[in-house]
Amino acid sequence: MENTIVQLSKYVITFLMICFTVQSFAALKERDEDERHYILMRQIIMIILMNFICFFVMFLQEGEVSTIQMFLLTMAYILGVQILYRLIYRKASMILVNNMCMLLSISMIILTRLSVSKAMSQYKILAASTLLCFIIPVIVRKGKFLKNLTWIYAVLGIAMLSVVMVLGFTSGGAKLSIEIHGITFQLSEIAKITLVFFMAGMLREDNSFGNVVKATVIAAVHVLILVASTDLGTAFVFFMAYVVVIYVATRKARYPLLGLAPALWRISCFPMYGTVWHSGRIRSETGISAAS
Repeated sequence: MENTIVQLSKYVITFLMICFTVQSFAALKERDEDERHYILMRQIIMIILMNFICFFVMFLQEGEVSTIQMFLLTMAYILGVQILYRLIYRKASMILVNNMCMLLSISMIILTRLSVSKAMSQYKILAASTLLCFIIPVIVRKGKFLKNLTWIYAVLGIAMLSVVMVLGFTSGGAKLSIEIHGITFQLSEIAKITLVFFMAGMLREDNSFGNVVKATVIAAVHVLILVASTDLGTAFVFFMAYVVVIYVATRKARYPLLGLAPALWRISCFPMYGTVWHSGRIRSETGISAAS
């Protein structure tokens, strides 16, 4: 009976993911607000159903009470985010919020399957990060001085990545973080924010070719440091963030198209570096980074 439930769950989860994706496109096309509201509600129900099925199957296979605990915490997070966004940021794109909740749910499911203790640790980081996400827009809106710290953001980002490159410990072949008094810090996550802040400040009023070149040089320094640390995944994320910000600032389509070459380069680098694509390591390294 247990095996039958497990096998059926695979098809149900696949069906829910397909429906969720279709509903996302339907919500983007829908102009009627009431109909869009119903689509978003259906998506939330799909998220809850998928979580229930996945955690229930894990509980059947392992019989751990901690699995139920993680399910309840995940549900509390999803419902909390849905409520808070509707109360605090009423103009937020709820389609984007729903997709965020779905992807984070998948992350928590994967982490729980790998290690409940790691899932709990990442859940705390996730909750703290989400709280910060609610606060940062208010700080940016109120703190007018932040827009004038353009080059400070660049220096901070490069400094943090350099510290990891020099002092960071190697995990799965890549230098990802540093440890201080038993606490692990992944400074690249903060550097992502400082890079975006730098580029936004640089191109805020003047998106001329000269400023684009300056932003490109600083972004390239970030990426090269990450490549030197053999953290190619994060390097690719930084590059794509650069491409998106450049396009948003200039509205010139040639910049995203230029991103195809480095993307292909990144793929070709995997055999050369051979970092985390180990069957034994990918369970721990990919699982930990999923919630990030």
